[in-house]
Amino acid sequence: MKLKAKILKLISVLTNFLNEKIVEPAKTFFHVFMDRSDSKKIKKYLSIVPEYSKNFLETQSQKKEHIFIRYLIKELFVYFIVAFSFFFLVFFVNEILLVLQDLLSKRVPFRKAMTLMFYALPSVIAQSAPFGTLVGFLMCLGRIMSDNEILVLRTTGTSFAQLLVPVILMGFVISLFSFFVNDYFLPVGTVKFRELLREIRFSNPSALIESNSIQRMNSGQVIFVIGDVSDDKISDLVVFDQDSEGHQRIIVGEQSVIMSPENRNISMQLRLQSPSVVQFDKDKNSNYEFLHSDFLTLNMFEKSTDSSSSIGTPSEMTSLDMYRHIKAMLKNGNASTYTLNSFRFEFHKRFSMPFGSLFFAFLAFPLSILFGKNNGQTIGLIIGILISLLYWTFMMLAIGFGPQRNWSPFFSMWGTNIVLGIIGFSFYMSLVKK
Repeated sequence: MKLKAKILKLISVLTNFLNEKIVEPAKTFFHVFMDRSDSKKIKKYLSIVPEYSKNFLETQSQKKEHIFIRYLIKELFVYFIVAFSFFFLVFFVNEILLVLQDLLSKRVPFRKAMTLMFYALPSVIAQSAPFGTLVGFLMCLGRIMSDNEILVLRTTGTSFAQLLVPVILMGFVISLFSFFVNDYFLPVGTVKFRELLREIRFSNPSALIESNSIQRMNSGQVIFVIGDVSDDKISDLVVFDQDSEGHQRIIVGEQSVIMSPENRNISMQLRLQSPSVVQFDKDKNSNYEFLHSDFLTLNMFEKSTDSSSSIGTPSEMTSLDMYRHIKAMLKNGNASTYTLNSFRFEFHKRFSMPFGSLFFAFLAFPLSILFGKNNGQTIGLIIGILISLLYWTFMMLAIGFGPQRNWSPFFSMWGTNIVLGIIGFSFYMSLVKK
């Protein structure tokens, strides 16, 4: 008991000593120091603690936001690849496989037919990218909206503008890729495609003549009405042509034989049996000449066989080459209105089609959020295909009728994109105001 009392007394003395000699002087010094002018430094350092906590929470929120953005970009890319593959297959079958089947049926070597198909791929890629963007983004964002992932992110304070950034970024990247393919690989592929086509035509002229068809050559100035084709023989051939002086003429042959010319400048040679030729006076159509002979040899040179085969056509040029060529035509003034319009339309199409991906991406964002709450992926697929059909229809009408009817190349090629942009902006503003 005496030992325990001595220990408690020692602890009490030690505590009093520490309190008097260390704790109380430290308190006094602290209060005096905080009353001085430089006490602001201490207060500043102490204020870092809650500020650091706030920054820490903000950093964690930003990390979550960045994780979602990376996730969104990955999902958009995956859905784009799926939709792009779908449209690629559609255009591939429609524009290439049918031609390939026809070439193989006419005994064109398989290797050359496959090479032709490969050269035609850039045009299919350029057409598929914008529609793949629209359908893929609508399905992706619609699925995310249906799963309430966007709603969850919105509850953390993320705005629609922040969610729109990765969508626009992906659309812009796809547009750049599509433009590069459209402006570089497409002209190269077109040149190679037509070079190989000439080679096939020279080695096997009958391979590119289709039974019961009409073929326009030399910018539409020469028209062939072809009857039945069997091997190297054509029945009932009618040719609408004009001579060097502008006189219209009609050549009719009941039986014709396709021959392989010895001169490589001649791409096709036809020998007509018992042909009849009617030639009209260009000043007075009631005056005409009628000719008949036992046979007639008709030589079709490279330029007349394929009106777009000469180097320098719009599809064989880059956008820069087309711009320079258009300026040269305007300066010289020797080009027809149709030719000038054809170059202008192709020039604007070279930009409007690839960058349609950007407009489609902007349109897909508000549409998915507004209409994708239930079954967003399915609804996105349906809406995307409908818009794609309308877009493709308007583009084909503009390309088909625009150059002939002297429509504005800019509004014909960019008008659909502008309308989509306005609609997308209207939906986005209604989304923000909710």
